[in-house]
This record gives sequence, structure tokens and C-alpha cells, in this order.
Amino acid sequence: MSSDNRPFAEKYPSSLWGLEVLSDQIAKINAVYEDRAKNEIPDKAKEYGLNPYFRDGRSPEKYFFDMLDGWAPEDITLLWVRKWLKVWMEQLDRGLTIDVRPFGRDKDRILQVTNDHDINTTPDYLVHFYENDKLMRNQFIEYQYSSGVRSHYDMKEKKVLGALKDGTKFLWVVLPIAQFFICDPVVDLAGIDPTDHPIWTGKRTYSMPADRAKLHPLKAGLGKESAILLCGT
Repeated sequence: MSSDNRPFAEKYPSSLWGLEVLSDQIAKINAVYEDRAKNEIPDKAKEYGLNPYFRDGRSPEKYFFDMLDGWAPEDITLLWVRKWLKVWMEQLDRGLTIDVRPFGRDKDRILQVTNDHDINTTPDYLVHFYENDKLMRNQFIEYQYSSGVRSHYDMKEKKVLGALKDGTKFLWVVLPIAQFFICDPVVDLAGIDPTDHPIWTGKRTYSMPADRAKLHPLKAGLGKESAILLCGT
């Protein structure tokens, strides 16, 4: 995440996602994380002290703040995904209903130190598709945040390998320009080999060229093509 220390409500307003209709709910999300940053981080930092896991030079306070600063837009993006997939389920009229829920290892939003080498491969969102209350299938979505437009977008090797096995799609949110794109690793990472990342020591990544990223404005929501790509509906 960035080192942007503005209030959460200022950084992550509902208008970025075009979710003004959910502004009260989003305000509550931002307020919760603002409160946790002020009241929970100091005690957590004292608990861990100068933990050897912080090899990237971050203080405990910065480490935990970055967690909260990542969870806030991830939680709001979940609302965005839920809204637009439901819109498309209604328009496609296939007799299916959906349930979109958090699924990642950190879905309980507990501040804790994780092993720097233990890469979480559990996708962030899980979509259930139902027909007459009967579960028909699942779809995994991996949320990815970018702090700006890139020449390449890097995805950790273990996450990609897991996605290739279970059909996970990567939903990239480029929040500073309020745009998104979807990466289908089967198609968009074809012909790309993993390499050692120059900054993430000891980690290998698939680096997708930006010209493979089809950017769309968040405010416009998921179009039909994007919805089908994201969930194969």
C-alpha cells in the first residue's frame, strides 16, 4: 500500500467506486478502520516490538497500518463486486442467484504478523451460484491493488499456480485512477514465465505487460463482458 496517511473516509469515498447508494455502509467501513488505526495499532506494536519479520524496514506501526489500509478498499470492492454481479445475474435471467463473501485467510481482519515467506494462496472472494437454493458452482476471485498505472502488473507465482488449478480470476483495482481490469491467468499470462522479483526478496512473480490489461472505470461497474470474464457466467 501507499504511505498516504489521510483519513480513510477521504482516501476511500464511495464515489471512487460509483457506490454513492451505499455511502452509509462505506462510511461505516472507513470509520471502523480509522478507529482501529488509532486505538488498536499502538497496543499491537508494543506486543510485537521490533519483530524480525519486518525485513522490509517497516516499523510495527507501519506494518499494521498497511494491513488496515489494504483491508478498507478490499472490503469496499467486495460491495462493488456483489452489486454488479447481482445486476448481471438479473439481466442474464438464467435463474441463478449469487452470494459473494470474503474468503481469504485474513477474512477475519485480525491484526497479526505472518511469516514473510508464507505466501497466502487463498483467494479473497468466493462467489456461490445457486439455482432454487441449490448450490450449482463456485467461483474464486483474487483482489489485487495497484497504487498507480504500471508498465507491468506483478502476481506472485504461488497465487498464479493456485489460480490455474482452481479457475481463480484476478480483479485488479488501480484506485488512484479509479479503474479496474480482470486478469484471466490462463489467457493473460500465457507465454510468460515467472521471474525473481527485484524488490520482493525471495519471491517469484508473473509480470503481465500493461498492454494486456483492459482498463475500465470503476464507476461504470462491471459490463457484460467483464462480468462473464470474472465469473464465467
